[in-house]
Amino acid sequence: DVIATASHKAFMSVPGASIIFHNINPRSINKLPLSMDLNKFISMKEKIETPYTPPINVIMGLDYSTNYILKIGVDRYAEIHRERTDYLNGLVKLKQVAKKEFRSNTVSAFYTKDAKSIINELREIGYTIATGMGSLSQNVIRIGVMGDVDFNDIKKVAEVINKYD
Repeated sequence: DVIATASHKAFMSVPGASIIFHNINPRSINKLPLSMDLNKFISMKEKIETPYTPPINVIMGLDYSTNYILKIGVDRYAEIHRERTDYLNGLVKLKQVAKKEFRSNTVSAFYTKDAKSIINELREIGYTIATGMGSLSQNVIRIGVMGDVDFNDIKKVAEVINKYD
């Protein structure tokens, strides 16, 4: 019935905007809480307005990034992410968490004994990556290649990671 994402998820834009696609004729008949009821937004859409004050800077950033994506083409944009991930995966010597057939084109995860040390060293030189989640938080790192990431950045990150384990 609904697909939702956010402006910072592979759109090369700042966080703060939700992107929602909704089915005109929803299949679900469960009553939603008011905070999740999209009817107010849907009714305002016809007037090309929003029910609340929108974050204009976020909307402008999202407009710019989506125009860029459409200019180069969605398929090419997806291919760029695959190229970056393939490059990263080829450089990092740690074991990957996901089997090859299940790997993402936007995020790679690797097992390590030094997740916190790697993250701290990368932060010192201006890069932010994440640990795994839950039981994997101490022994997995996750690296995203979405947005404005170039191959030199990927190489520098891989060089730091490869000093560990």
